[in-house]
Amino acid sequence: MKKVKLAFHAIIILYIISSVIILLTDEWFLNFFGEYNFRSFVKYWAWGGIALFLVLWVIDVFRTNFLKGQMRKLEFERNEIKAKLYDIDQTGKESVKEENQPIKTENQQIDDQNNNDPT
Repeated sequence: MKKVKLAFHAIIILYIISSVIILLTDEWFLNFFGEYNFRSFVKYWAWGGIALFLVLWVIDVFRTNFLKGQMRKLEFERNEIKAKLYDIDQTGKESVKEENQPIKTENQQIDDQNNNDPT
């Protein structure tokens, strides 16, 4: 897409240079084409310039939409990765809490059961 846009920019530059040459040598063109043909040539030349401008504008709109779509896709992937990292972080914290609890012996567990039993 970038190469197409660069090619059209080169065509626009050639168009502008040609327009300047035509404007500077308009008497030669009048003698070569005749007055009626020169006027129609200038009219079509101007329409050609407008068409080139519109083509460049459409290409730019398509490229912008394409890049916006890529940006949305990358943001979605980034959010998924952040969610996965958050989940991994949370599961890591839970496993650390479980590891930090002291291991009770059978006697301690029996004592806890007897202490909790109100009878």
